[in-house]
Amino acid sequence: MEFIDAHVHLNHRDFSGDRTDCVRRARSAGVRAMVNPGTHRRTSEQAAGLAARFDEVWAAAGVHPHSAADTGEDWTWLEDLLRREEVLALGECGLDYHYDFSPRAVQRRVFSEQLRLARSAGVPVVVHSREADDDCLRILERELPPGHPVLLHCFGGDVQMMERAVDRGYWLSLGGIVTFDGADEMRRVAAQVPHDHLMLETDAPYLAPVPRRGRRNEPAHVQYVARRIAELRDEPLAEIARTTTSAAETFYDHPLQ
Repeated sequence: MEFIDAHVHLNHRDFSGDRTDCVRRARSAGVRAMVNPGTHRRTSEQAAGLAARFDEVWAAAGVHPHSAADTGEDWTWLEDLLRREEVLALGECGLDYHYDFSPRAVQRRVFSEQLRLARSAGVPVVVHSREADDDCLRILERELPPGHPVLLHCFGGDVQMMERAVDRGYWLSLGGIVTFDGADEMRRVAAQVPHDHLMLETDAPYLAPVPRRGRRNEPAHVQYVARRIAELRDEPLAEIARTTTSAAETFYDHPLQ
């Protein structure tokens, strides 16, 4: 039984002291592969470097909405990264209206520009959306053709939003929030999302699941997310491992092993 952590930030400074051991622990916990997205140019380059270093790690490259205001007009660096074999997707990109670290109009422009790059390069898109779902879906529908692979990572919407996303053919990845007290709507999403649209993630070092909540998260902890989802769906853990792995490989169009 093996898992895929569809979204982890191994390049984060919190892993600077034990990054190699962290990857080893993940393998020992049954994590076959991890996908590490960038959030701006430097972290995207770091993600690609880690993917070249570790057989279990793959990368995505992009600009997070928090960094949108710091992004120039030259996208050559991103186009170059997307040509690398170990870089499987563009991301994470999107909109964040919770913190508004970048002006919303700038976020929307930078998001749209990246989606056009993804369309041109023919690569999947990993999306961050927080308190911006309507604008996010509108821009995705405008910029990408039907069928273009889109992953809404660390999905935080309700069942209605999940259904809207699935109707458009998008994937969702769920993380430690499904284990938190009070996350009733997220548990309803986890119980109802179709198998072939569901992935697992940690978003480490953030959002450590119960029973590790309050500590640094890491890819090995994706097993706790999988166990909680298996309980919510009343399905064997092995089935959750199989279907989420299959969904990740379908989305990334790559055998993640």
